[in-house]
Amino acid sequence: MAPSLAAVNRDLAAASPDNAPAKGRASVYSEVQSSRINNALPLPSVLKGAFKIVEGPASSAAGNPDEIAKLFPGLYGQPSVSVVPDQSADLSGQKLKIGVVLSGGQAPGGHNVISGLFDYLQERAKGSTFYGFKGGPAGIMKCKYVELNAEYILPYRNQGGFDMICSGRDKIETPEQFKQAEETAKKLDLDGLVVIGGDDSNTNACLLAENFRSKNLKTRVIGCPKTIDGDLKCKEVPTSFGFDTACKIYSEMIGNVMIDARSTGKYYHFVRLMGRAASHITLECALQTHPNITIIGEEVSAQKQTLKNVTDYMVDVICKRADLGYNYGVILIPEGLIDFIPEVQELIAELNEILANEVVDESGLWKKKLTEQSLKLFDLLPEAIQEQLMLERDPHGNVQVAKIETEKMLIQMVETELEKRKQAGSYKGQFMGQSHFFGYEGRCGLPTNFDATYCYALGYGAGVLLNSGKTGLISSVGNLAAPVEEWTVGGTALTALMDVERRHGKFKPVIKKAMVELEGAPFKKFASLREEWALKNRYISPGPIQFTGPDALRTEGLCPLTPEEAVLMLVALGFNRETRVFVAGAHIYGGNKRDLIKSVIQGFLPGIVLKLFIIFLPSILMVMSKFEGFVSLSSLERRAAFRYYIFNLVNVFLGSIITGSAFEQLDSFLKQSANQIPRTVGVAIPIKATFFITYIMVDGWAGVAGEILRLKPLIFFHVKNFFLVKTEKDREEAMNPGQINFHATEPRIQLYFLLGLVYAPVTPVLLPFIIIFFALAYLVFRHQIINVYNQEYESAGRFWPDVHGRIISALIISQVLLLGLMSTKGAAQSTPFLIALPVLTFFFHRFCKGRYEPAFLRHPLQEAMIKDTLEQAREPNFNLKPYLKKAYIHPVFKDDEYEDVRSEVSGYYLGDTDEECVTVPTKRQSRITTPAASHASGGSMRSPS
Repeated sequence: MAPSLAAVNRDLAAASPDNAPAKGRASVYSEVQSSRINNALPLPSVLKGAFKIVEGPASSAAGNPDEIAKLFPGLYGQPSVSVVPDQSADLSGQKLKIGVVLSGGQAPGGHNVISGLFDYLQERAKGSTFYGFKGGPAGIMKCKYVELNAEYILPYRNQGGFDMICSGRDKIETPEQFKQAEETAKKLDLDGLVVIGGDDSNTNACLLAENFRSKNLKTRVIGCPKTIDGDLKCKEVPTSFGFDTACKIYSEMIGNVMIDARSTGKYYHFVRLMGRAASHITLECALQTHPNITIIGEEVSAQKQTLKNVTDYMVDVICKRADLGYNYGVILIPEGLIDFIPEVQELIAELNEILANEVVDESGLWKKKLTEQSLKLFDLLPEAIQEQLMLERDPHGNVQVAKIETEKMLIQMVETELEKRKQAGSYKGQFMGQSHFFGYEGRCGLPTNFDATYCYALGYGAGVLLNSGKTGLISSVGNLAAPVEEWTVGGTALTALMDVERRHGKFKPVIKKAMVELEGAPFKKFASLREEWALKNRYISPGPIQFTGPDALRTEGLCPLTPEEAVLMLVALGFNRETRVFVAGAHIYGGNKRDLIKSVIQGFLPGIVLKLFIIFLPSILMVMSKFEGFVSLSSLERRAAFRYYIFNLVNVFLGSIITGSAFEQLDSFLKQSANQIPRTVGVAIPIKATFFITYIMVDGWAGVAGEILRLKPLIFFHVKNFFLVKTEKDREEAMNPGQINFHATEPRIQLYFLLGLVYAPVTPVLLPFIIIFFALAYLVFRHQIINVYNQEYESAGRFWPDVHGRIISALIISQVLLLGLMSTKGAAQSTPFLIALPVLTFFFHRFCKGRYEPAFLRHPLQEAMIKDTLEQAREPNFNLKPYLKKAYIHPVFKDDEYEDVRSEVSGYYLGDTDEECVTVPTKRQSRITTPAASHASGGSMRSPS
């Protein structure tokens, strides 16, 4: 069991200088740091019991496999491995001597990799010795180390930084350096070495593993993926540690800058973010904060944009915002932007060759080595940028892009272009730029819960790989979207990640960087929203990293919906604005196993109350209609149905399309041109399609299923049968199935019709759901009306004018929204042709209304009597018999007595006083509960002549 922090504090004074942590490390902790030290971390379930190593197929390389095979003859082709449960396996009992080194720049979570590796040795290889090489790879070459134990490691658990043993950027690449590493491995009798680093450091680890194997040394080498840049990943290694923490730290600062920009209303903040090669950090921070402008380096490179193209894009947005009254904003720029611009890439490549082989003299003769195009570009750059491009390269041969102040260069270029436009009269705003570089601030923060847990599993997994005799692998933990218990553990062949690259004028093996995929989901999500972010202030301030509470747990599960769809679902379930949802890597994470009862009550009780309200709403509307003076049942149901449909239309449909507060919508609608309003609405349509597919499947199909099962009458029957039924008549009354509630059923079905019209063009997969639903609903409700229900009146046909009107309104709504959708898809030229659709639909409605609606008109009884008197005076010999023969009779009444009834009715109206008048009962008995009526049984009501 690890000692407490208090015990460590007591022992620090007695600790030897060589083995003690940095002076004061354990005595200056904040309350947050202290609480994090003793925070226990979970492990994937596969690492908790007995397990074994399973090898996969032979591996290849990320690129140039023939070259990689020549460079790594001992390692190339070795398979990746997986850790799987096996109760018969036993890897314990082997004492090991393991070394660990931190290589390259810092990243949050490195200390937890060491902690996980140490805990593995303590639990699975008792009696092992653990060495930490100080100062990075130089510590290996100089045999400078410290023996790590529980007391030494404890103060660093769950802490940021690399100060436990410190890091360095040295590389082991020359024959002399490899020899020094061999001597250290022999001197310490190392069984294994773990290299914690990024792509270059893990490339070095692979070279070291190949060298040790070629010299028949027993020392095995395992890598761990470290870089906040997020560019060290593949299918088996989904992310590098530190990325999650760094992005959250940067996003907090960006959110603060956004609030500042909106508060002053006069500054454009140009924020340069870490990421010398890939733009993963910039993209992730954009998704978390919603800046006005975000430049993604990979997109610039793919589109072969020039510096002027990038500048013009920024200036265009700034001018449009000025027209809206916004002279402020936030712009995110990747650290390596200048290296993504093709013309600058060519210039840097030529400069790399010159600096590798030539001496740069003050006379400038070296410039003659540049091509004409590169020389022209170099001369156009500000002098400060020229000097920064000529700076000494880093140990890996890369341009030190962190020292190239791209944000200041862009501010100058934007100012120049805006001045030109102001003189031309196309820009009337004010521009003041503020530059920021968020870099080192994100490298040593306290790791998030995700990074802390992920790193601990990586370290533990590295111990598993070493103990099983593996070398030349990188520790990998996958299935990260699932709960920690379901994470997978294994090792990926480092040579499978390799390619060759030209450095210092020579080809060398390197791990291929994972760049932002322009066809990937995160970038596509960003691309679909950036136009809205550019002109509207959709700023989000995430706030500081949380370690406890509902916002802290990032790994409880992945939601398959988009952010907007997830929020819509939460609102539908009754969650309010206090609910917090956060995004990482374009995925939504949430959930907290703590306070389960409280979470259930807060989360589901409002949803249950809302659902109960919707169930009772039609009855409430019926009561309201009675208070308004409506008397007949048909009038009450028609009025209630109209209101219920409007409620669903506004709250379910329009409420999901028009998102945001009313004031935000009003503000944006007033400030944008009228022709942009359909586009604004059109943008909201596609992102809701998934939700409405779910809505129709759950609410619609469940309603049909409930109609078939008839659970409510079934339950009521058994309750009545148990408590109230005394006679056979009581049982028949208890079995009465009641009537169909047109005012509750018809509006819901028409809402599904509207949803189908609107979303089928956007998401064609919705069409079969709608068709199947209506086909099934027709069969079910037709059967229920004819064979099950006991209707109190038979005039549901009076609903047809209302139904027709709502169908027409649904058509017009779908057509108008289609206009907005077409504008978002770049097909605005088709809009004039589509305008004819709602116009034609409207005139069709007018025609139908004039042609058919008179058949549904009603007249007061007194007015009808006057009409009958006038008609009889005009045509005293008018014969009703032909009309009565064609009179409509509901199919349910067409039984064996139908002809007799018709004869009696005809005789009555033709003046046959010898026959009794037959009146049809207004409420029939169920065919299920009662036999068919007859004259003898009183099935007909007869009145005296």
